[in-house]
Amino acid sequence: MLGLVTAAVLALVPSSCQQNSFKGSGQTVRQPGTAPGLRNSTSGASTGGSTSGTDPRPGTTPNPDAPKCSLTIAYDSHESDDNSKWTGTYTYSFQRSGEQPVKVLSYNSGAGKSKVTVPATCVCGDKNQVDLIIDAGGISQDLAAWNDPVIASHSAPSRAPDWQDFLGWAKMSANPATVYLGGFDHEFLSSNWCGNVPFSCGSREWDNRDDSMVIFSCNIAECPGGGAGTELNFNGQDN
Repeated sequence: MLGLVTAAVLALVPSSCQQNSFKGSGQTVRQPGTAPGLRNSTSGASTGGSTSGTDPRPGTTPNPDAPKCSLTIAYDSHESDDNSKWTGTYTYSFQRSGEQPVKVLSYNSGAGKSKVTVPATCVCGDKNQVDLIIDAGGISQDLAAWNDPVIASHSAPSRAPDWQDFLGWAKMSANPATVYLGGFDHEFLSSNWCGNVPFSCGSREWDNRDDSMVIFSCNIAECPGGGAGTELNFNGQDN
């Protein structure tokens, strides 16, 4: 089993954002199953609104005897603004087809730069096609359903000051086994909450998705032969 890594740091965000309904860990904003595009994290069944239209998860499970390598996760949830009282918790879990979700990371909004390593997470020589289940603001759904407030890509952001600072600190190279994820900006744009989900939307640009910056990277050097063919792919990611 993978361990749950926690980092509890109090966030500071502007007073103009305090009126929203993001309550953080243990204080549910809306019950699972009611958010637009919600995808059931155990069955893969979508309630509608997902950009994928169908469940994209493959019907095969990786060879359980295949060698595995560790996963390093770098994250920064410092919040772009400085005057509010966000105490929400973000939790990230991996779910392979036919298996239960396994938590790989949890931290409170406002957490500074940090890295954690989760052992035996990526299957060597495999595409590692998994659902990334994100729990935020009392809503638990997969990446495809979080499409509006979240961006995920194999390509590192090429702009956005906060991201450039984070990338310089993280020193993790872009490759098929690395996914960059940004999202949950709390600077509301024209009071549009992405279909009543309490995170801002607007244009899908990295600098609008910098309140939570996360990099997931399989340590392929631990694999036999240097990890040739090893990838990390989240269902519903941008590219």
